[in-house]
Amino acid sequence: MNEAERLQFTAVLLRDSASDFCDSLDDATRGSWDTFKTAFLGRFGRSEAVRWRDVGDIWPVQQQPAEMSSDYIAKITRRSRHIPSIDETTLRYAIIHSLRP
Repeated sequence: MNEAERLQFTAVLLRDSASDFCDSLDDATRGSWDTFKTAFLGRFGRSEAVRWRDVGDIWPVQQQPAEMSSDYIAKITRRSRHIPSIDETTLRYAIIHSLRP
């Protein structure tokens, strides 16, 4: 998609407060994908404080007695997907930390 198509498609997909936010933007912000994306993520993106909480939420998840290791690893990996700032080493340590012996 070119830039204009992306902007039109995104506007169609937005609902509720995201749609209202888009409607409230000036033409210059709505006219460029980069400025729109920056404004949108500034309003609806996850803050640094929330990202820290998200990373902290994966550490206490323990592998259950009847849970296979592969299922546990998949569960933690899925939970970490919405944490863009988590690095592979931190994820690996969180998984190792909570695996059963």
